[in-house]
Amino acid sequence: MHPAIRVVSLIVLGSAIALSQGRAVLFATSLVLALYVVTSTTHLAPALKMLRRMRWLFVSIVGFYFWFTPGEPLWDSASSWLPSVEGMQQGGARIAALVTLVLAVNLLLQTTPRDAMVSAVLWLTQPLRWIGFAHERLAVRLTLVFEAVREVQSLYAAAAPPSTERRTPLARFGERVATLFEQTLQRADVQDLQPLSVDISANPPWYQWLYPLLTGMAMAAVLASERLG
Repeated sequence: MHPAIRVVSLIVLGSAIALSQGRAVLFATSLVLALYVVTSTTHLAPALKMLRRMRWLFVSIVGFYFWFTPGEPLWDSASSWLPSVEGMQQGGARIAALVTLVLAVNLLLQTTPRDAMVSAVLWLTQPLRWIGFAHERLAVRLTLVFEAVREVQSLYAAAAPPSTERRTPLARFGERVATLFEQTLQRADVQDLQPLSVDISANPPWYQWLYPLLTGMAMAAVLASERLG
């Protein structure tokens, strides 16, 4: 599949998830998990790492929605300390939406090479030339960001302090970040400039536009039934 079609399909899926209150999120989750099965379930490992790093965000969503959303208590009206049913429904829907988006973005990144991703962005932003926007700069910056993230990840893994030292987690994290910052500055000082070329992808076959179109129609139908039901 053309990389631009993958990006557009992700945008369509993410837009529908943002408008959903639950049913469309479940449909999107099922669709994304089916794509993992079709491609490779080994792609789930990076997504699980990303979700683990977001655990405190999920905890904050639970606290905010479950207890600060007006509605009926979970068991009886006398128990005001219990979370509300409406809060649990809305909070659960938001968490499920975030999980689905992370899974979808991870699948796109795992199945699309970096050069193909940059080419897709460059192809999709070509119309911006009509308003004087240099879309080539966007593609170059995106390439540099991808390269920098990969290097910083390797530096961060190498900056881990010895596990035998008895220190608090906060102290270990602070030392690790300080080491990473110093190594990043040193790498920037000694790294040579290299030429960079990014090619624009060829136009995708017309029939591949059916993928985001059908995805949008299916999500629109689920959203409509969600509103009516």
